[in-house]
Amino acid sequence: MAVERLFLPDDQWADIERRPTHGVIRKIGKESDRLGRSDPLAGEDVIILNLVKEWSIRGEDGNDIPFKRESFDLIPQDVFSQIAAECLTVVEAAYPNQRGR
Repeated sequence: MAVERLFLPDDQWADIERRPTHGVIRKIGKESDRLGRSDPLAGEDVIILNLVKEWSIRGEDGNDIPFKRESFDLIPQDVFSQIAAECLTVVEAAYPNQRGR
């Protein structure tokens, strides 16, 4: 396992798995396809749930946001976007020949 910390604004952070197993990547693909039919943005949630191992994120009210999908709507969008983008680079690196398809 290769976990690296992504530093975010306001002393927040997310620990992201940089070398997921093939099984994790397959799980991300299957869950994203299944959930994406009803919610096009669900793929980001799936990627984050499978690659982020731990985080320290606070909502607009300053309270810690627990690491569970139901709480993702409380994350400030700029922070969520940074985490999602970083996780997406991990997934894209697993399939370098798939870019641009």
